[in-house]
Amino acid sequence: MATHSVEPQTADDVVLCVHEACANAIEHSHTGEAIDIQLHLLGERLSVVVADGGCGLELGSHGPHGRPELHAPRGRGLYLMASLMDEFAVHRNSGTEIRMAKWLTSSQLVREDPGLRRAS
Repeated sequence: MATHSVEPQTADDVVLCVHEACANAIEHSHTGEAIDIQLHLLGERLSVVVADGGCGLELGSHGPHGRPELHAPRGRGLYLMASLMDEFAVHRNSGTEIRMAKWLTSSQLVREDPGLRRAS
């Protein structure tokens, strides 16, 4: 993301969300299959897909829109992803697919000082 001048805090948020999606896939897929991770930057939209071929994530009381209890030892991952990303969805078919996207505004892109020249 640094190659595309994404602001460090925004990049950290996206990395945290990818990490959480991968952790869910490892813990809840109950399979040894590989996890598929895709990131695409098209214009100002950064989209992420994390998919596994496991038994499917059971959302239960840990859904993305319910605030987790303050002292609960677990169950914050989906909520964090939904809160930090601009778009968030969980699809369950033959496994679980988490789709999320972040719209990068001009304030989230690092701008170079126009008075500086690149070294050649």
